[in-house]
Amino acid sequence: MKHSLFRKVLSLALCLIMVFSVMPLTAGAAAIEYTSSNFIYSIENGKATVIGSTFPSDYEGFAAIVSPLVYNNEEYQVTSIGYDSIDGNFTYLFFYGDIERIEDNAMRNSDVTKSLYISDSITYIGDKAFGNSRVAWFGVDGKNPVYYSNNGYLYKRDGTLMVAPKTEEACVIDDGTKTIKSMAFHNFFGPSVTIPASVTTIAYETFESCSSLTNVTFPENSQLTTIGTDAFWDSGLASITIPANVTTIGTDAFRYCDNLTSVIIPDNSQLTTIGFASFLGCSALTSITLPAGLTSLDMAA
Repeated sequence: MKHSLFRKVLSLALCLIMVFSVMPLTAGAAAIEYTSSNFIYSIENGKATVIGSTFPSDYEGFAAIVSPLVYNNEEYQVTSIGYDSIDGNFTYLFFYGDIERIEDNAMRNSDVTKSLYISDSITYIGDKAFGNSRVAWFGVDGKNPVYYSNNGYLYKRDGTLMVAPKTEEACVIDDGTKTIKSMAFHNFFGPSVTIPASVTTIAYETFESCSSLTNVTFPENSQLTTIGTDAFWDSGLASITIPANVTTIGTDAFRYCDNLTSVIIPDNSQLTTIGFASFLGCSALTSITLPAGLTSLDMAA
């Protein structure tokens, strides 16, 4: 009787071992790395992510990331273009199919000399997604619900100017824009920018090191309230009129603007705060008339 029971238990155990040995291990399976068309993908749990690239340093041509990715006759959705995953020199760079995300610093230091195309499925583009990359033109599928492009500039439909293309042409920002994102003009080489009344915030480092930028124009009814930290650091500005609604000029906002000779703050200015070293190193600037309502003037401003 004991031997019979033992045999039954042993048989059951062997059956269970056989069942689990043939079950797919998708949930805990290790990620697979796969290279296709010089892009490196990580495939895990039925999804794929771009994690790197292998373009030779002298490559200059077309490239595309296409979803779904085909691997071993199976299709995998490419859900995201990962952190620091694209490095190369391209004429055209296309993101096709049902890709959802371009992560932070995804293409930190690349050249796109003609156009970068964003599909209608991409609904998230991370902070500094294009890093120091030099993109001549941004194009977005017209059906994209979150982003659009105009004259090669990349915008978010909530009123954010995401990034300017590499250009030497003057810029007129779209009416209705509310925020200019950090580092948006990192590779801008134009002489002037016209900012519409709707803009309320110029984020940190927006025009930093724009050495060719000599003039920024605001309308009289400008709603701008904030000029962020390092916003115009080391730019080529020769003069600027601070809109009356601005309440805060951030730390280092105009630091090392060597060509800046004139800063006009109107009599009805709402300015209350000028941050640390805001005008430090502006060697050509001899004087600024401060508004009566100023309550905070930080050290070395």
